[in-house]
Amino acid sequence: MIKQSPYRNIFVYFRGASVNQTQVDRQLEDNITKSLINLFEHSDKNLIKDFLKNIGIIISPDNVIFDIQVANSESRPDALIRANECDIYIESKYGAPFDGDQLQNHIKNTSGYILYISKKKYKEEIKQKYCDNNVIFLNWFEIADFIIKERDRNTYPKNTITNFLSKQFIDFMEELNMIPFNGWSNRDFESFLFTENENLRLAEDERKRVKEKLEQFLTESKEIIDQKYDFYKGCKLHIGNLDKEHVWGAIKFSDESLINQIHISVIMNAYNLSIGIQIEGKNPSTKAIKIIKNNKEKFLEILKKLIHFHYVIRERYQIRVQNYNSRVVAQIVVDTKTTIDDVNYIIRKMEQYKLVELRIVRIYDKHEVINKGQKYIEECVDSLVIVDEMIQFLR
Repeated sequence: MIKQSPYRNIFVYFRGASVNQTQVDRQLEDNITKSLINLFEHSDKNLIKDFLKNIGIIISPDNVIFDIQVANSESRPDALIRANECDIYIESKYGAPFDGDQLQNHIKNTSGYILYISKKKYKEEIKQKYCDNNVIFLNWFEIADFIIKERDRNTYPKNTITNFLSKQFIDFMEELNMIPFNGWSNRDFESFLFTENENLRLAEDERKRVKEKLEQFLTESKEIIDQKYDFYKGCKLHIGNLDKEHVWGAIKFSDESLINQIHISVIMNAYNLSIGIQIEGKNPSTKAIKIIKNNKEKFLEILKKLIHFHYVIRERYQIRVQNYNSRVVAQIVVDTKTTIDDVNYIIRKMEQYKLVELRIVRIYDKHEVINKGQKYIEECVDSLVIVDEMIQFLR
């Protein structure tokens, strides 16, 4: 299978051989900042004016000067945008944490605005502490979102260079999972089809990219559902270890380990993506079986509301100390014709094995996921909303 190399993008750089994550992140920070400055410097001059206006800084687009890695004896910002009206310094973060001492040095030794750009949002208390010092906190998702909207509005239709650079920048940011979730692609699923004779580093990078994308997908899903529904407020996200064949994440309801509690799981492999309830530990699964057995009619009533969901029973077996695997031993697809006989069958199969893992999940074929595009996140939020009654019933 021929896969398009990301290095065809003009902003994607060749990474050095260093395995030191701090050095890798520092190199990435420098390259992201350089890409942003290159975009603004070589695009229509109104792009930088509109971008700064969007964050509350008004400038004339004439005579704007750009520089990278400016420094004096006490301070070394990553970039500078110098306009007639003011200077705007940029401090860029990717993996590094917030550095208050560094920011204080910038405030003390520069004049004008400081754009402090990070991969993730900082807490409001940090933003409030520096709000009177002309410090503006942004994250790369917000910057990418602005460029995407400008492109979609076709703001600069006559400037093909601006359109080209904007697309290249957005593609570069997508490669780094630093744009708002815009849907799953065939490439995402195919990351789990790499064979051993292919480039192992590329395969690892691809799966890592998908893992980060899954985290962004779950983060945005959680933000949406928190606005609509109180049930998931206070829940925490958990992203599992990366595997050659799949990647998974979870929404957990307590600080206990996942195996000791009912939780939401999202599992993606080369062929499908599933989302729904998972119960795998001995204590929570034993409790759930008992509840179902003693309340068959109520369980059936709730289950029949989960049309197209799969009730999956997996036998868990030990492969070494504190290490278990599982295999599917029974499965039904829920519809309006699901009956008490199906419930009795479920109970028999659950009681047949010493250890079981229970899943009540919606399983989406990869082509179904890809075709839904960005709207897939809305459908998954709807799935999370309708399983809440079952979660409360089983726990």
